[in-house]
Amino acid sequence: MADEIVEEIDEGMDERLEKRIRDIAYSLWEKAGKPNNNPDEFWYQAVLQLEREDRETPNKRPQATRG
Repeated sequence: MADEIVEEIDEGMDERLEKRIRDIAYSLWEKAGKPNNNPDEFWYQAVLQLEREDRETPNKRPQATRG
C-alpha cells in the first residue's frame, strides 16, 4: 500500500515537472517567433533553465530531465 502511494506521488511530481518544462518551452518558442523547425531545442532550453533554477534554489524541485 505505501509503495503505491509513493508511486502516485512520484507520478504526480513527474507530471507537474513535465508541465512546467512544456510551459517554459512554449514560452521560449513563442518568443522565438514560433519557428517550424527544431522543437526539441526549446524543450532542451527549458530543461536547462529549470536545472539552473534548481542549482540556485536547491531542494525545491526534482531534477529536470526529459524521459
